[in-house]
Amino acid sequence: MLSVDPTVAPRGATCNSATAAIPRILLVDDEPSILRSLARAFRALRPSWHVRVAENGSEALCHLERVPYDAVVTDLEMPVLDGIGLLQRMRSEHPKVIRLVHSSRIETDGPERLGSLAQGALAKPAHPDRLIQLIESALAQQAA
Repeated sequence: MLSVDPTVAPRGATCNSATAAIPRILLVDDEPSILRSLARAFRALRPSWHVRVAENGSEALCHLERVPYDAVVTDLEMPVLDGIGLLQRMRSEHPKVIRLVHSSRIETDGPERLGSLAQGALAKPAHPDRLIQLIESALAQQAA
């Protein structure tokens, strides 16, 4: 089981000023090597960010119930609860959380299917720098 940081930023906190909360990012993918690689890269490139991982959509929803995340980056193809199901649940149950997709299915599902489900998407494998740029852009848009 993955550990959860016990410090919790207040709901609705923004991440765009010196006094703002530290971004809380949840990475969701059923491939442990991808999760480890991304989490390690994020922690190295953005050491102040709180980065946690989940191995499927169901586990991600459990995290979201306990801790207010700023953004979730999810794969689409996963067991238990896939990325589309997670995004649908997040849209209704956690509408303020930024929803981003990192998946090899971007080409087949396309933007029309993701539409209102996600604020952004990158085809897998995306370099961690590109994912961080996508997250930072979405955080800045949300704060504006």
